[in-house]
Amino acid sequence: MIPAGWSRSRRWNALAEAYRLAVEDRGWHREAAPGRKPVRWRHEDAPRLADVVRILEAAPSQAAKSLAEMLRPFAQGVYAGYFNTPTTFDLAEERLVVFGLQHVNDLSDTLRIYLWQVMGLIWGEVVRRNAASPEAAQHVMLDEVWKLLEAPGGAGAVENMARRFRKRRTALWMATQQVGEFLDSPGGKRILSVVGNTLLMEQRPVEAGRLQQTLQLSDAMAEGLQRLGTGHGLLVTPQGSLRLWIAVPEAWGVY
Repeated sequence: MIPAGWSRSRRWNALAEAYRLAVEDRGWHREAAPGRKPVRWRHEDAPRLADVVRILEAAPSQAAKSLAEMLRPFAQGVYAGYFNTPTTFDLAEERLVVFGLQHVNDLSDTLRIYLWQVMGLIWGEVVRRNAASPEAAQHVMLDEVWKLLEAPGGAGAVENMARRFRKRRTALWMATQQVGEFLDSPGGKRILSVVGNTLLMEQRPVEAGRLQQTLQLSDAMAEGLQRLGTGHGLLVTPQGSLRLWIAVPEAWGVY
């Protein structure tokens, strides 16, 4: 651990210097010859966490050595597959990025770390894109969100997104077939209390009654939830509720 008396800037300065040296050491930062186009950086040549740890270990300052001790477990062993490998794409240049979280509710510590790594990447990229283009709209979609709510700290992370994304012109879309996961946990209820719009499909009587209380639906709306039918939904907004019908061409063969 780093002594409390050491300033945060001192720690981050040591980390930034180590990364700069790692960039130079791996030859990732190359100047183009005069009159030539700039050399494009290749992701596979980028420094890895193990490079940064190695440089921190060799640095003379105690702040650097303490940082190396903290980061070393993530640069080797079971965590290396998540934190010490080159990326396969440039997140900043992609228009659509999909993270596979099929096993996110697994109790494995490595998968929990992967979850937080993904959530951190999403948040950092939303902030970066908003700073680069404040007027551009962004969309983040969380499918099967109940899995995130079950993961340790997941509900807090989703709630943080729901509260703060709107300030950065970002829409957070959450999809689940298990509405009870929202209604049965304090974190889920807090998320429902801050979302702007909710699209509900047909519900069982028990779930319809609970949703009526949570979303302040009328008796008629709550009763209608139980027999909406395929392709129909109820849109709940701060201004009121509205029945919707989604017309899907028969040629698609969806139903």
